[in-house]
Amino acid sequence: MPAPTVPQPETDRGRAGPAVLFVPAQTRSPAPASADTLDRRLIAKAEAALAGLTPAFLAMARSELDRLQQALEGAWSEPARAAKAWPVLADAALDLKGIGGTFGYPLVSRFAQSLCHYLQGEAIDPPVVQAHLEALRAVIENRVKGDGGPLAHRIGRALDTLVAGARAG
Repeated sequence: MPAPTVPQPETDRGRAGPAVLFVPAQTRSPAPASADTLDRRLIAKAEAALAGLTPAFLAMARSELDRLQQALEGAWSEPARAAKAWPVLADAALDLKGIGGTFGYPLVSRFAQSLCHYLQGEAIDPPVVQAHLEALRAVIENRVKGDGGPLAHRIGRALDTLVAGARAG
């Protein structure tokens, strides 16, 4: 029995320029039966993976808050160290801002964004930074997911007022 022949793809070799390969239709992968079902399964799988990583996120967030607190205390106690402390604070705040919402903690992102914005200013007032750290720690320690409701909105507005007052003053 002769070996089966494999259909060869057609080309446009007779033309000038690069060759174009025409792939026979039977070699193409069929689309999934239901893209919507596939999307839901992928989303559920991703959500389960993120839920499994939430304890690691909370541990990382606590570690970042401790690092922020140490940098702030160093800057507060020795003003000469402040120039080195502010970039550490900004980096840690940026990390928290970027990852909070991914794990269902948009308040972490919101409060860290406020801190990032504040740290971009010329003069830094340690009590304003401390207020941000306390708000962030309250969200993490109490595992406040979602928008946090009316109390969280008031805290966010209070932080915004502190930042605006410090900038104006």
